Amino acid sequence: MIEVYLVNIVYVDIEMGNLREKCNYKGQYKVCVAFYNEIIKFPRWDNNRFGLLFDELFESINPKNPEEELLRLHQCVNELDNFIGEIDDYDSTTFFQIAKGLEKVMKKL
Repeated sequence: MIEVYLVNIVYVDIEMGNLREKCNYKGQYKVCVAFYNEIIKFPRWDNNRFGLLFDELFESINPKNPEEELLRLHQCVNELDNFIGEIDDYDSTTFFQIAKGLEKVMKKL
């Protein structure tokens, strides 16, 4: 079980670092959607500073045309990266659950 979690952590961490370079805007938006869908399961993180910034940016992006807001999308990915790092630092159980959800999406990109 620990090996699976370590693989998830390393995989998500590496992929988050390469997300902007490896994915076009559609892939980046899919990861943001997946993260949003995972994080809403954990209300404990609703008032986190990175979470609030991520939420504000994510909700301002037009889901039908995310390429219209490339700067906001890149900022959203950056806040997602900051937010997931903070979750990892303070709540590793939640991080593992989110990592598993993100891993499914990121492997398809």
